Amino acid sequence: MVTFQERLAARKNARPFKDVQVLLDDHLQGERERLEAELAKLGNVSDKRLASKSPADEIQEQIDALYKDDNGLVTLRFRRIPGNVWARLTSQHPARLESPVDRRYGYNFDAVCEAAARYVDADGAVYGVVLEGDEEIALKVEKKLPGASESVDEWADLFRVLSGHEVQSINDAIFELNEYQAQVRIAELVKASGAATRS
Repeated sequence: MVTFQERLAARKNARPFKDVQVLLDDHLQGERERLEAELAKLGNVSDKRLASKSPADEIQEQIDALYKDDNGLVTLRFRRIPGNVWARLTSQHPARLESPVDRRYGYNFDAVCEAAARYVDADGAVYGVVLEGDEEIALKVEKKLPGASESVDEWADLFRVLSGHEVQSINDAIFELNEYQAQVRIAELVKASGAATRS
């Protein structure tokens, strides 16, 4: 039987991650935003005729085709942050009353995910990076010091230039790593445990 200490050690060494691809090419970004706007105008309208694609399907294929060309495509990797840090971030960023997502989860969803993306622990471990081949590159965040010309904050710059869709993809990946996956796994184990007890 696996001991508590063995489980804890295994969990401590596990660093699950998710990758998100974004475009950092002005032309491709503009084209993506134009296509996303067209897609948003269509809403949930779909063409039900046999053997035909809906206009929404055709636009989505054009968006997907942008990702087939490597020009401007950047992969970001996010790791699960420590649970106590996630809990602290959710406490530090209270829910916006006008946001249905925030009201559902009880914290500012966007602010917590951005803070988790840029989190660096006391030992210097980085939880959000850019992949260049197999190498993980930390984004630069340097505070302006007295007498220095200006601050550098590549995370802030990145979040400013991405489309809303791309920021949402980042947020979804971070939320899934830090909250959703654990919720689902616990629910599955509780359900299985209940079924085993009744047998």
